[in-house]
Amino acid sequence: MYQKQVELVGMMRRAGLEFLAGTDVGNPYCFPGFSLHDELGLLVQTGLTPIEALQSATINPARFLGKEQEIGTVEEGKIADLVLLDANPLQDISNTQRINAVVVNGRLLDRAALDALLAQAEATANQPPLPDDVNVIDPAADVPRGVAAFSGKWAGQWGQTLDHVLVVEKIDGRNVTFIYSWGVAPASNITRPGVERVTGTVDDGDILRGTLSNGAEVAYKLSQDQQTLAGEYILRGRTTLGSFKRQ
Repeated sequence: MYQKQVELVGMMRRAGLEFLAGTDVGNPYCFPGFSLHDELGLLVQTGLTPIEALQSATINPARFLGKEQEIGTVEEGKIADLVLLDANPLQDISNTQRINAVVVNGRLLDRAALDALLAQAEATANQPPLPDDVNVIDPAADVPRGVAAFSGKWAGQWGQTLDHVLVVEKIDGRNVTFIYSWGVAPASNITRPGVERVTGTVDDGDILRGTLSNGAEVAYKLSQDQQTLAGEYILRGRTTLGSFKRQ
């Protein structure tokens, strides 16, 4: 099937059709920016020249949108949204990935600034996720103070490696509903973030306890000032400690 698609694109190009890159960006796992470099490379593989591939992401969309007087080429008077490269993409289309700097909306982003943005994006992607329906309900007045203090959002790490967010949504007497969320820790073979909603209890020692879907037992104890939680994660006899701050 893929080879047929490659052949079809080559036939379209030979028939004189023009292409617009990026039109499939709404598909799953087709990420804006990163996927464009892959697409330009694939277009060249189908028979387009590097300049034709570049035009599919520059002047062709500008013409299609009726904005070729504003964007699409580097000319005096046009909007100066530019990518500055360290190597010539006409010699090798993969050189579009050798980005030295970007100019966008009149702002210059050098390599250091771009690397900082990538690091920020990576950190955000690795953050423990939370469901859209998070709803923290204030504990009733008759809930013991040591129990009610668990209410709200807490964040920190297990073993100083795995990011974890705890959201205590509802406290009914000593019964508790909380959201258990985790990030990624490749060194511990945890490569995907996740989240689950757990029903737990606060015992007579004012320790919040619950059992996760993988069988792990978690326990949280409040600090004296009620601003920090000390946590234990116990799975198959192994205990990991954590510390979490009120958010």
